[in-house]
Amino acid sequence: MGTGSSPRWLRAGIASVAIVVAGCTSTPGAPSIAPVTAGSSNQPAATGTAVAATGTPAAAGVIKIGVPNTFTGPQAEYGEFTMNGVMLALDEKGDSVAGSKFEFIKSEDQCTPEGGANAANKLIGQVVAAIGPTCSGAVSTAGPILAQAKIPYLTEAYLPALTEEQGTDYIFRNIPSDRVLMGALAEEVKKHGHTKIALANDTTTFSAGESAIFAESWKGLGMPDPVAAVTWDYGASDWAGQIEKIRQTGAEAIVILAYEADAAGFVKQTRQLALDVPFFGGYAFGQTSFAELVGSAADGSLFVTNFLRTAPEVKGYADKYQTKYGIPASTTDSSPYASMLVLIDAFTRAGPTASGEQLRDAIRATNITTPVWPAAFNAKGDLKVATIWIGEMQGGQPVEVERKTYDAP
Repeated sequence: MGTGSSPRWLRAGIASVAIVVAGCTSTPGAPSIAPVTAGSSNQPAATGTAVAATGTPAAAGVIKIGVPNTFTGPQAEYGEFTMNGVMLALDEKGDSVAGSKFEFIKSEDQCTPEGGANAANKLIGQVVAAIGPTCSGAVSTAGPILAQAKIPYLTEAYLPALTEEQGTDYIFRNIPSDRVLMGALAEEVKKHGHTKIALANDTTTFSAGESAIFAESWKGLGMPDPVAAVTWDYGASDWAGQIEKIRQTGAEAIVILAYEADAAGFVKQTRQLALDVPFFGGYAFGQTSFAELVGSAADGSLFVTNFLRTAPEVKGYADKYQTKYGIPASTTDSSPYASMLVLIDAFTRAGPTASGEQLRDAIRATNITTPVWPAAFNAKGDLKVATIWIGEMQGGQPVEVERKTYDAP
């Protein structure tokens, strides 16, 4: 989703907000929105260090925000939906603070560690804050570079190590970490009486990380080791070998932690091969693209997510998003939407010409309730109170089972 056509946010975006590509110039009144092509010649090498160490204050009349994300390839919807959420926030709150307009500089990260470093390096000296990246692998390298340059960044990456181990005070994770989500998923599997479980995940940083944290959480509940743990390279199209291995172990349930397309393919082939055991999943199960791909094959599956578009608690946001873009809301747009509301609030308090350090302190003091969840951060940059949903696939669509809140670990 999100490739092969003009991005949906372009067709309904705010014309007065400039959206440019890192390393390119824009023409007033005709902002450039073409995504940076993966591997293009203007991408610097992934050195892992910032090319400058300065939080760049806004020029008079302009507040420049970096958007390091994935705008091309299989995960192109991440960048597209990020901008959707950002633009919806500006629809609601206005496109400027104290007369200074927001300008957004897009930087392609390819959803990879190397791409994350490239994307961050291209933003140094240009922006005062960033929204993104989305992919955990990209954040793992982009984050330290942005922090060294004193650029606060708000991310929707789930990897716990981003706040637990990197030790920067410039990161703000505007969703629950996998420490919370996978702990809740483990509780849900146990609640349904399953003890013999199989773990299935692709080998990306995101999915492998979720699987490891789930296994840790599962063990912490006093449960036995999974009877099977199968993996595959991202983008696979045949999981027959993995499914047969699970069948041979007599697993009572399968926990699938993978990106949307892979998760949907695994579920469908499992049913085609007549292995009839319940599925449990992560946030991908609640995404629109998963529902479109899997159809009714996942009906009865339970999952955890930080945003559920069919939940009554977020109906106001979901309806506005559907009306503006003609597509259902998702976690990939709701978090950037909330992040933009956080930035607007922070700039309003710190002033539109705030430095990176001043903006960091203002974000740290955030205490607002957005239409999707409350936003207030602890010293590590995690949400003080994380909101999650337990969902179930019914009739090919995700529906709410339960809403929970957790204090940050």
